Amino acid sequence: MKVWFEQHGDSSLPDVVLLHGWGMNSHIWESLLPELTQYFFVTVIDIPGLGQSVDVADPMDLKSITQRIAEVVTAPAIWIGWSLGGVIAALIAQTYPEKVTHLVTVASNPCFVQRDGWSLGMATTTYTEFKSLIKAQGSKALTRFCLLQVQGDTYSKPILKRLKQILSGSEPTALLETLVLLEEDHRSTLQEINVPALHVLGKEDVLVPASLAGWLQSNCPVQRVCMVEHAGHLPFLSNPDQFMDELLDFAGAKSSHE
Repeated sequence: MKVWFEQHGDSSLPDVVLLHGWGMNSHIWESLLPELTQYFFVTVIDIPGLGQSVDVADPMDLKSITQRIAEVVTAPAIWIGWSLGGVIAALIAQTYPEKVTHLVTVASNPCFVQRDGWSLGMATTTYTEFKSLIKAQGSKALTRFCLLQVQGDTYSKPILKRLKQILSGSEPTALLETLVLLEEDHRSTLQEINVPALHVLGKEDVLVPASLAGWLQSNCPVQRVCMVEHAGHLPFLSNPDQFMDELLDFAGAKSSHE
């Protein structure tokens, strides 16, 4: 089976590619599409092993997944990746720079799990427990993950409802195989990319700490960082107007939007 993708809008407009996060699928972007398509030709992609992209990466590692996703997009585009999707988008910017005009990561961590010298990720014990829960009860693990994503967010209730709707329509097929992708360390990837980059973080995100902003500013000084107040792991859903303003300004599509 091929990588599943869908395109929206006017193909004469600048290209934007949207990559979702772990456990989810491209439906996470639906509420933004009406506004995005005013300025961009949008391609949404289901990451292999999630959504409608089933069993399309062999082996199931980030190198293979990156290659398969990059094959979908032929024209240079703005790549927007949320969470795990942000890591993949950064890898595409590093490996296939001719396909990337701008990189935007949203609530994404180049190294999601703590290790020696890196405290800005999930505690190893917490990650290990979560991994065990997925093996035993995948649906329960997903429910817990949804709660973590909205924790601390001003609009947690409607966002949580939306997450549950998305999952009810498309149960992930490779939860464990895609979770282990988060164990990889891609700090050097962000430091090596040569395209304009914007990193959007949620101030109240319990999965990707707001303190990551300091590391980004110190280690990727030419890249832009945006902190969204009162937002958890889904700042593009909780604060869509601010997200669009930041995106349009960064991409030069419009100085601001009405």
